[in-house]
Amino acid sequence: MKKLLLSFLISGASLLTITAQINIQWQTRYTSAGSNVDRAEDLVMDASGNVYVTGLGLGASGNFDYVTIKYDPAGAQVWKSEYNGPGNSLDEAHAIVVDGAGNVYVTGWSFGGAGTGYDYATVKYNSAGV
Repeated sequence: MKKLLLSFLISGASLLTITAQINIQWQTRYTSAGSNVDRAEDLVMDASGNVYVTGLGLGASGNFDYVTIKYDPAGAQVWKSEYNGPGNSLDEAHAIVVDGAGNVYVTGWSFGGAGTGYDYATVKYNSAGV
């Protein structure tokens, strides 16, 4: 029995090795200007094969903001949108969904200012990223 189990474990491991091989179809990177701390938090794919990624990056405000990027099925960037909250401070996106009309919803936490501190914030973009 021990010999059979060992044999199964060995063949199972090699099966996992064979099936775990991945062919990369495309790869892309995002680096915000002047930052070495860009982080993707979530991604979603729509029915047309477009990929949407959201997270945080150094925004035009000079602070970390929501960064949401749409890529076409070939991996080319279609648009990029940033959200800088009312406190002009740290904003971090954590989740993204796309509805059937192509609207994009991003949610996370955002600094609202001294009176409110950190709150959650949800942003809606149309299919053009506006």
